[in-house]
Amino acid sequence: LSRRFQTIKQSAPNATAAAGQRRRAAGTNAQKMRKKTQVKAKRAGVNARAAQKQTAQANRRAAGAQAAGKKARKAQAQAQAKNTKKKAQAKAAQKGGAGKKGGAQAKGGAQAKGKKGQKGKAQAKAPAKEAPPTQESLDEEMAMYWFKAGKGPDPTLTRLDNEMEAYWEAKAAAEAASAAAAAEAAEAAANGATAAAEGAAAAAEGEGEAAAAGEAEGEAATAAE
Repeated sequence: LSRRFQTIKQSAPNATAAAGQRRRAAGTNAQKMRKKTQVKAKRAGVNARAAQKQTAQANRRAAGAQAAGKKARKAQAQAQAKNTKKKAQAKAAQKGGAGKKGGAQAKGGAQAKGKKGQKGKAQAKAPAKEAPPTQESLDEEMAMYWFKAGKGPDPTLTRLDNEMEAYWEAKAAAEAASAAAAAEAAEAAANGATAAAEGAAAAAEGEGEAAAAGEAEGEAATAAE
């Protein structure tokens, strides 16, 4: 009996030391798991903040693209309205020129009837070699007549002004269309960036949830030991 007691007495400190080592090892493992979980959670938070920042930037770019598209569409509409107004003014000017031309032709006819002599007979007998004048040429002659009479603008300068104005209107319309296309492309890119940022935020949230679940499992395993 005394020999057995001595054996138990000798083995008791060894068992106590082994139990202490197991407790210390479990505590160390738990601390490591907590540190890993904290690092993962911190990383997930950083990723989530970065995703939020990307989302905000994408939203700002989308707003800027929408504003640029609106401005381009407004410029295009203004160019079209200006072109329409110019065409209407040109038609009105043509109608006014035709009325003035008719009065001048009537006046010239009256003067021709008042003249009698060999010149009128020679003109009546002369064959018509030239092609008949067109409406445009008659309008130009009438405009030049009124310009020389000091009652109208120079038709050459007017034609040049009209051509330059048409050129600048066409250029403005082309630039507006190009700006609208660029704005639509920027808006599409901003939408893509927003979708990517939302996906990154969702991935970051999933990583944080996984880290929390891992920490909970580690603590449960430690408690079970």
